[in-house]
Amino acid sequence: MRAIFKLFFIWLLILIASSAQAGKPKTVDEVLQLEKMPEGVVFRMDGWDYDALQWAVPVIQKDVKRLRQRFPGIKLAMVTHGEEEFALMKRAIRTYPDVHKGVKSLVSDDVKVHVCAGHALANGQSESGFVDFVDPVPAGADKVAQYMRQGYVYIMVLRP
Repeated sequence: MRAIFKLFFIWLLILIASSAQAGKPKTVDEVLQLEKMPEGVVFRMDGWDYDALQWAVPVIQKDVKRLRQRFPGIKLAMVTHGEEEFALMKRAIRTYPDVHKGVKSLVSDDVKVHVCAGHALANGQSESGFVDFVDPVPAGADKVAQYMRQGYVYIMVLRP
């Protein structure tokens, strides 16, 4: 039964992700060149590397500063829904202290940080296992699509 649920969940994620992919991701440099401030920016992480947030969080922090310099008051969010999200579990605080500190700093800087509870569940984890400063959502790709429907620009976070 668990295998059937996992296959259904993966199929559902692919379906949702394909709808989220409908809007082509932009780069931070492209957003900075816009004449008018967008409603917001959503950073998307879905790497299948447990350590990806170690390089991604500093990149996002720099991008947040650049975006806020150009567009003060811009709304910002980050959605992580791959293996990297497990670095934000309570049990990983000692393993990834810099990631936790960095994400806490983003949240303090008014960046909403979401993790995919569906991915966690499909991997035998509970959303209650995440640290309190992140927001578990049912499906990360769906959350990205929700932001895009609200006028947010979508940025796929890529390793520099």
